[in-house]
Amino acid sequence: MERYNVNEIKAKELIADNDYTRELFTKTFTGCNWYDARNYDLALDVKNFGVQGAVEFLLNFIG
Repeated sequence: MERYNVNEIKAKELIADNDYTRELFTKTFTGCNWYDARNYDLALDVKNFGVQGAVEFLLNFIG
């Protein structure tokens, strides 16, 4: 919201549009489903860690 100076509703619309674009790109160029976890080596739900917690987790994971 701060980066693009928009309200919460507009920010959610931008996120949904960006997610749709990524999903379409992935399906078009790889033939894979963007939501299929088997296509990823690692997936984190960052809301459970916070950004700093996710960074620490990843550093421990690769270290």
